[in-house]
Amino acid sequence: MDKTPCQVCRGIHNITPNSVSSIQIYSSNSSSNRSAIDPDQADKQSEASREITGDSSLLSKVSETERKIKLVQELHHSYLEANIPVLKDLVKSLRPQIKDKSFEELADTVEMLCHRLGSHAREEDDSIFPMLLEVANGRKDDTAKNFIEDIVEAHRIENETIWRMLAQLCKGSALLKEKHKKQELEELYLHIADLKENMIGHLEKEVDLYPELLQMLGLEVIPLARLRLPFQQ
Repeated sequence: MDKTPCQVCRGIHNITPNSVSSIQIYSSNSSSNRSAIDPDQADKQSEASREITGDSSLLSKVSETERKIKLVQELHHSYLEANIPVLKDLVKSLRPQIKDKSFEELADTVEMLCHRLGSHAREEDDSIFPMLLEVANGRKDDTAKNFIEDIVEAHRIENETIWRMLAQLCKGSALLKEKHKKQELEELYLHIADLKENMIGHLEKEVDLYPELLQMLGLEVIPLARLRLPFQQ
């Protein structure tokens, strides 16, 4: 899986203890070992669905769901994997330099957001995306229905929280960089703004995963409207 370069640095960040200045030039040959989808297993599941149902449309839904999931992973999860350590390192390096209550609050929020985003991506890779593939493959039992309904509600709450934190961080980091005139604060501001832009695409693609799967399960698509954030309304 190719990693997405940071739009600020135009490179993939080195996740060693060094900070933002330590980056690797982006290469389309670079890859991540993390993947929610085992290609061999996905192929077997797709083939089994076709043999059992004889329905090429089901196979098409599986392929489309796989494509959408891979987009989220390649464009957004890999981005988080590269940029979260940079944000943490910047905050860590700035803490001893800036004795300002507003910075301490911002730094704490950055660390909380990084933890939340990391957990968000891991949960998707480990449990949510595999279940979406099972539904695309034809699973329709009550466990699957309840799981998907719970995901929609959980994402609504999570998306609102993430967006609120990002808005707060963008505003706070903009004020701090003007007040203290430090290069590291400028970098922190740029990385937060870049993260916000990436998360817009991330959340939009997440919402796009569900409509057909909800219909396949006989569930209402209306609840998806609750996932929309202010920038989408």
